[in-house]
Amino acid sequence: MKQFKFLVEELHRGEWTPLLNTSKKTGEKTQKRVFITKDEAEIMNRNKNAYRRRYILAEDQKPTAKKDTAKKEATSGKAKSASAPTFTELELEELRNAYSEKFGKQPHPQMGGIKLTEKINE
Repeated sequence: MKQFKFLVEELHRGEWTPLLNTSKKTGEKTQKRVFITKDEAEIMNRNKNAYRRRYILAEDQKPTAKKDTAKKEATSGKAKSASAPTFTELELEELRNAYSEKFGKQPHPQMGGIKLTEKINE
C-alpha cells in the first residue's frame, strides 16, 4: 500500500494542537510528520481520544479535483475497451461442476469464470 505524509496533532487541554519537534541542530520547532498508509491512520484515529493523538493528511498529499477526474477518465476508458465477460451464478455453478468432473476436485472458491474456462479447456 502507498504511504502518505500525515501531520500529528495532540489533544492538550481540550484542544487539538500541532505536536512539535525541536531540531537538535537549529533549535527550530516543526510539526511532527509521519509516513503511514491511510488504513493505519484510520485505525489510529479511532482511538484518538485515548491516545491523545490524531493523524491528519498533509495538504500537499490531498488529491486535487483535476487529478481525480483525469484518473476517473483513464480508468473508465480502460473498462470500456477491455470489458471482461460476466458470469451469472448458474453459469459459474455449471463451470465448477465441469471442473470437478474433469479434475476430480473442487475448484478454488475465488476462481472466476474466465479462469475456470481456461483450466477446463486446457
